Amino acid sequence: MESKKKKAFRFNIIDIILILVILAAVSFVVYLFLSRDNASDGETFNAEFVIESKEIREEFSGLIKPGDILFDSVKQAELGEVIYVEYVNAVRTTVNNETGEQKAVEVPGRLDVYITVRSTNVTHDGCYKINGNYDLMTGSYFSYRVPGFAGEGSCVSAKILNK
Repeated sequence: MESKKKKAFRFNIIDIILILVILAAVSFVVYLFLSRDNASDGETFNAEFVIESKEIREEFSGLIKPGDILFDSVKQAELGEVIYVEYVNAVRTTVNNETGEQKAVEVPGRLDVYITVRSTNVTHDGCYKINGNYDLMTGSYFSYRVPGFAGEGSCVSAKILNK
């Protein structure tokens, strides 16, 4: 009768390398989570950004004024203070079907509005955010309101003031 001997488990070089790789991966994941938590607790910034509202009716000219507080009309959160407003005649680009030429044409009775807003509660967590909720970057869409007007538009420029 043959006796079966229990084989003792021995470490070889592959086992050691595998354990080191697993430890490194776990350490990396822990580091990522800890650094993300620290970034969200970081400092706040001041920022200025410009919202462009296209083709509002001419009769609404002057309803948005410097000093107005701009609110998000969905979540009712403050976005910042209006510091400058510019009303310009609305222009569309059209194409002449016969020649293929592009031409800028003024839209009668309509204005484009550029609203410059200063926000004091901007944080950075992968990207800049107003009040931790609204992405602050070119192209961000805002549905906003001020005391005399409600509108929508997109961010055409953004600048962080105190980096």
